Amino acid sequence: MGRQTTEKFTEVIDHPSDMVILYRANLFLVTGLELVEQTMQDIVNYHHGRGYTQLVPWNKIYYEFPQFAPPY
Repeated sequence: MGRQTTEKFTEVIDHPSDMVILYRANLFLVTGLELVEQTMQDIVNYHHGRGYTQLVPWNKIYYEFPQFAPPY
């Protein structure tokens, strides 16, 4: 659904400033939903006794905050 929404939005944009909205929709809507889908698949795999340790790359949309002091 997220991918269809952004594809439809690309058909109706008419100003260069709309590209920012399209970028953010692609980043958080499309990529975010794909990451949620991968996470849910891991949960389903856990409940069915299959391998569930696939690393979901959440750092695609969330970045780590800089550490100003070493963790103790």
